[in-house]
Amino acid sequence: MTPHAQDPQPLRSMTGFGRGRHVAGPVRCVVTVRSVNHQRGCKLQLRLPDPLLALGPRIEQRVREYVERGAVVLEVRLQAPETSNAYLLDRACLRRYVDEIAALQADLGREAQPVRLELLAALPGVVREIEPEPEDEAQLAPHVLPALEQALSALVASREQEGARLRTELLGMLERIEAGTAVIESELPAALAAYRERLRSRVQAVLTESGFSIEREALARELAIFADKADVAEELARIKAHIAAARAALERGGACGRRLEFIVQELQRESSTLGAKLHDPALVQRALEIKLEVGRMREQVANVE
Repeated sequence: MTPHAQDPQPLRSMTGFGRGRHVAGPVRCVVTVRSVNHQRGCKLQLRLPDPLLALGPRIEQRVREYVERGAVVLEVRLQAPETSNAYLLDRACLRRYVDEIAALQADLGREAQPVRLELLAALPGVVREIEPEPEDEAQLAPHVLPALEQALSALVASREQEGARLRTELLGMLERIEAGTAVIESELPAALAAYRERLRSRVQAVLTESGFSIEREALARELAIFADKADVAEELARIKAHIAAARAALERGGACGRRLEFIVQELQRESSTLGAKLHDPALVQRALEIKLEVGRMREQVANVE
């Protein structure tokens, strides 16, 4: 079932539902399976009737072949099919009733009258309920396993459908983060130049008031050091690299949830540093918007298998 590692795979959510049904002979089997978010692998809870407890390991193995992450609850119900004949007409018993009624009519000197069958069928012993013999694991497995496959296939389809929606949302979030990063990058040189000029003016004003003097070259050097601390080029470069990595993970698909969680964690760290180092109010606002978008992205990534 596992495709080649390099082949793109559908993105899957950890939330989904599937149902399977199989009817054959006197047994109807219904399997339902639900999954929700769970951060540590596949947590499986089986709800099986007593005759199927021995099938538990086989069912668990099959579920884990379909699901890598998520909390899964799987329930199996065994029922008699609605169309099955659960009753038997005892013809010998019915004939005895008819003979006894005919004999009674003769004893009473009455002319024989036909008796309605529905009245005869209501007499004790004419219709007997069939008690099915208990079936063992080998007999029940052919009923359970086809229903299990149906349910798991439906679960995967449900998770992939939700995963496609998540992929679209996450790509949109990455686009907005990238757009905000591009704005900061384009406006950063002018913002840094303005920041240096503000620093120079403030330092010059302090020196003038205090009566101190400093060489122009030394002042320029110190201002450059302070201004470099506000340079966020490295943070912007790392954010762009993380965006590219997230897109690549979404393109590959499959069970990439943990990879995406790590990338988003790095994006959170870089966006926080970005906002702390910027001084231009407009760029600080842009950095805040990026950080909020990363937070929304983190919430959605938590749903990815």
